[in-house]
Amino acid sequence: MTKAELRQQLRRQRAALDPQAVRDASRQIEERVLAMDVVRQAPRVCCYVSIGAEVHTHRLIESLLAMGKIVAAPRVTHDGRAMDMIEIRRLDELVKSRLGLLEPPAPPEVNSSRGLDSASAGDVCLTPCVAVTQHGDRLGMGGGFYDRWLAEHETVTAIALAFESQVVEKIAVEPHDRPVQWVVTESRCIATSHA
Repeated sequence: MTKAELRQQLRRQRAALDPQAVRDASRQIEERVLAMDVVRQAPRVCCYVSIGAEVHTHRLIESLLAMGKIVAAPRVTHDGRAMDMIEIRRLDELVKSRLGLLEPPAPPEVNSSRGLDSASAGDVCLTPCVAVTQHGDRLGMGGGFYDRWLAEHETVTAIALAFESQVVEKIAVEPHDRPVQWVVTESRCIATSHA
């Protein structure tokens, strides 16, 4: 099965999940993430802002902020080809993008101290996925945003948040794909072969 076919099939399956089941599983994933040593010790956490039937992250972001973490969320660059991680202090400061995503507002300056281009060892990135394997291979939405960002920030620990139904046996991997070190589902934390 090609990546495009797998992506389409699993997105349909995810969209068909019961909303209450998604909320319950998301809470379990949140609890597991917050208990992880790598997250508890991280000075900064980059986290996607969930939409639709993705693993919900709004409560998780609020919990990370309450812990005193520096939290950053992705913002697609003006040319639409990459993303920056911009520090956020509250969820209500997010704005809807032209793609319908909730993003941090553009920082006043390109080199704003709120941009996390200096992400370093010890920092964590919580990534969305359509599918992921126990070995850390991740299938995203197809834009390659996280693969490019992770390639530029190799010392950051990447953690994919996924429902058990999104954990698959195999994903076709291409040279530009970046693996994750951890997979967290509602029932387990998996240290991948890249941990």
